[in-house]
Amino acid sequence: MTWLIALFALAAVMGSVMWLRPSPAQQRQARLRERARQLGLDVRLAPLPQTRRARVRKESADSGVVYRLMRFDLTAMPAQLFVLVREAGAEEWERQSPTELSPAVVAVIEKVLPRLPRDVVAVELTPQGPGFYWREQGDDETVATLRTLLGEIADAAALGR
Repeated sequence: MTWLIALFALAAVMGSVMWLRPSPAQQRQARLRERARQLGLDVRLAPLPQTRRARVRKESADSGVVYRLMRFDLTAMPAQLFVLVREAGAEEWERQSPTELSPAVVAVIEKVLPRLPRDVVAVELTPQGPGFYWREQGDDETVATLRTLLGEIADAAALGR
C-alpha cells in the first residue's frame, strides 16, 4: 500500500511538472523569436491590425506578433504611421493611413508585398522603423526573409526622405 501511495504522489508531482513545460508550438515560437532577435529585430506581442471590413463586422482582433527593424535615426523614417493590412491569406492589401510616401518607397513596398509569407497580415512603417505583423507560421528561413524584406523597406525609406 505504501508503494501505491508513493507512486501516486510521484505521478502527481510529475504531472504538475509536465503541465508547466512549454508545448512544442510554444518552443517553436520561442526559437523563432530568439532567431529574430539575433538578426536585430524587435519582437513584440500585439493585436493584429484588422481590415476595415473586420472592424465594421466588429470581429475581435486576433493576437499576433510584430517583428520590427528598429531604426534609431528617426529622421530617416516617415513622421507618421503608414499601414497596409490584408485578411489572412488574401492577396489584396488595404491601405489604412493617409500618410503619403515617396514613389521610391512605394515601389519598394510593392516589390516586397508579393514576397511576404501568407500569414503576414500587416505592413507598418513608423518613425521607429518598418514592421510586419504575422502569425508566426514559418521557420528560421522565414524569419531571415522577413529581416531582409524589412531591411529593403528601411533602406528605401531612409533614401526616400
